[in-house]
Amino acid sequence: MTIGVGAPIYPVGLVVKGRRCLVVGGGRVAARKIGGLLACGAAVSVVAPEVHVAIGELTDSGVIAAIDESPLEVQIRPYAAGEAAHYVLVIAATGDPAVDDAVYEDAQSAGVWVNVADDPSRCSVVLPPSHATARSRSPCRPRRQSRAGGMVTRPHRRGAGTRRRRSGGTPRRRAPAHAR
Repeated sequence: MTIGVGAPIYPVGLVVKGRRCLVVGGGRVAARKIGGLLACGAAVSVVAPEVHVAIGELTDSGVIAAIDESPLEVQIRPYAAGEAAHYVLVIAATGDPAVDDAVYEDAQSAGVWVNVADDPSRCSVVLPPSHATARSRSPCRPRRQSRAGGMVTRPHRRGAGTRRRRSGGTPRRRAPAHAR
């Protein structure tokens, strides 16, 4: 059975609000993953022998303060075999191939969605890349909805396509090329 990049990917959005998620690792990559999970309302447990200052910056930036409950539990210790089975989503971001492999194997055998950062071949769930830019959106904020039936659409860019909206919201149709 092929898992990871070699397998076809079915696009899906996971609802993690209020659900237990585990991040194994305490570095910058782990901090980005933790921030994304917290923004979606997940109850995040972090397990790492050391924690980078970037995880502390989540508190300083207000990410954690903006959430009503206490969604983050940090445990300064190594990963314990089999603990992935107690979560709905597990992310391994240690940078240590032996630890990442143990986390992956535990999650796979327990039927838990797992993502190993920087190793797509050992992922049963693929996460979008995270970019720390001022224009980036929360991964949990839905796109704007169109007026037509609530379909999810991309924001309209002026000049994109051949149809423009009038102030009344109805599209203006262009005349066929032979009639111009």
